[in-house]
Amino acid sequence: PDGVFSNEDGTYVWIAALPPGGIFAEHGGEGIYQAAERLIREIFDNPEFVRRNVIAAEVEKVMLAMTSQSFDRHSYLKELDRFYVAIERAARTMTDWSDKQYFLNTVYERFFQGYSVKLADTMGIKYTPQEIVDFMCASVAEVLEKEFGKKLWSDDVFIIDPCTGTATFIVNLIRRIPKAKLPDVYKHRLFANEIMLLPYYVAALNIEHAYFEQTGGYEAFEGLCFVDTLDLAEHAQSQLGFMTAKNSERVQRQRKSPITVVIGNPPYNAHQESENDNNRNRSYDVIDQRIRDTYARDSEATNKVALRDAYVKFFRWAIDRLEGRNGIVCFVSNNSFVDQIAFDGVRYHMGEDFTTIYHVDLEGNVRHDPKLAGTTHNVFGIQVGVGITLAVRNRDTATAPTPSAANIFYQKVSKQLKREEKLVWLASQGAVGAVKWDALSPDVQHTWRP
Repeated sequence: PDGVFSNEDGTYVWIAALPPGGIFAEHGGEGIYQAAERLIREIFDNPEFVRRNVIAAEVEKVMLAMTSQSFDRHSYLKELDRFYVAIERAARTMTDWSDKQYFLNTVYERFFQGYSVKLADTMGIKYTPQEIVDFMCASVAEVLEKEFGKKLWSDDVFIIDPCTGTATFIVNLIRRIPKAKLPDVYKHRLFANEIMLLPYYVAALNIEHAYFEQTGGYEAFEGLCFVDTLDLAEHAQSQLGFMTAKNSERVQRQRKSPITVVIGNPPYNAHQESENDNNRNRSYDVIDQRIRDTYARDSEATNKVALRDAYVKFFRWAIDRLEGRNGIVCFVSNNSFVDQIAFDGVRYHMGEDFTTIYHVDLEGNVRHDPKLAGTTHNVFGIQVGVGITLAVRNRDTATAPTPSAANIFYQKVSKQLKREEKLVWLASQGAVGAVKWDALSPDVQHTWRP
């Protein structure tokens, strides 16, 4: 049966319970079904995708049910033409895959910013510039070899992007793995999660095309799950009820894998002025309790509202997901946590959880310096400061520091640099090994600044 229920922010979700599994989508106008289906069909010209992808196949069933009241799909969707014709016309001029990818990433970002400002806020919908992706992936590969003597394709290296968006990180990593090694990694040790339908579609297409380019053969990517990563910490997977059986199998395989590298761009509230603006981040019982038991418990701050930000939850999830193993967490995120008092507990526990931490402060905090402009000085065009954190746990090394005494290395780019100049600087560095770091000795508040 079909039904409607309301979210806290007043939007509503339409549920189509179609056997054998069904799917869900936010229903605004004709909803995200058509947005994903039409754009993918036109831009990527891949009609077989709906048959090969476990989620796309379920969406196709919904589309067939929705268009059953008309002679054909075209007639049913005709009223949407004015929204898509211009985009589709532009897409037809593109032949290069990277151009198509950039184009669709841009459309995807703008689509959600216009379709649902609050959704774009809470989900942190921002396309990650390629220079940042390159730097982070190259740094992970470099540190794996330096710290552990391992490669991206080593048998005991399991990698996940928990908030993959359009999969720019996974695609970048695939292109760094030798052709002979890639099939085994692709099938067994590479994972990605996405909770929103349009980016999930793009992610699957991007990953599978990157694999095809590297190997010359098509292989469905079984490591991609349509799931809310933070739900995976819950004992009861109540939020996974909408999943197909095949997608659930993927989730279970991922949960059983000994993850050693977590990389990505977690969501954070770039535009949210306050947790009281009727757009609160969703609660997660297990993760929220872990934050209370660690970051909040060991904080001297009186106001700890900032710990509710989604990126803080992803840091907590990533650290716990290593499950005590040696490994790496590499995120680009809001970097308020490096010096603000509300995050003193976060910094303390980062020192306990890791042995070496690198942080590139890309500045861009417009709220702290009104002379700056988010559109020109911030790498994401937002209002809060941004930083790249690469945190390493290597308890096996003889020089490993004691708990709460991680080696912390910090570098800050000039806040006066424009966005393009910061990205050029990252590209010139290549990876963490080329950066001229300042070694920090954190104060009593564990502040990460020289």
